[in-house]
Amino acid sequence: MPKVSIIIPAYDAAAYVAEAIQSALAQTWPDKEVIVVDDGSSDATAAIAGSIPGVTCLRQTNAGVSHARNSGVRHSSGDLVAFLDADDVWHPGKLEAQVRLLERYPDCDLVYSNFVEVPGALAPRGWPGGGDPPPHPREHRRQHEERGELRGEGLGRGDADLGARPGEEGELR
Repeated sequence: MPKVSIIIPAYDAAAYVAEAIQSALAQTWPDKEVIVVDDGSSDATAAIAGSIPGVTCLRQTNAGVSHARNSGVRHSSGDLVAFLDADDVWHPGKLEAQVRLLERYPDCDLVYSNFVEVPGALAPRGWPGGGDPPPHPREHRRQHEERGELRGEGLGRGDADLGARPGEEGELR
């Protein structure tokens, strides 16, 4: 059974990070770790994340979402890596369904899912890049290590990089 490292980059997310963490801890996939990377928040994000049992909270100076994700991966021990934004929540069976797909298709390096916007849930933020936000990818730890750290900053750039990486080296199906 592969262990999944759930990485939650967070910046000034005190209003909603606890809900994101609880959704990660509530996953039906049993072998997991939750790592929150506080990216230089000026609010109580780190204190909230650090007070929740079963969560590792790392702190770094503000360097952006890609750096926070990379830091989380460097401190993780899972076979698989999953990224959860601090203002998102997951359905309890999300990880299990995605891990089962990776097990069913062993040549697959990345699994992603769509999202459902729930009116009134969490803090309203909107998508700064316009249009729909990118899907939420999950990748094998070995692929992250082989391809290197996530590149780029800017609005949504970390997600765009993660989503584009498999196509750089192989076929997308």
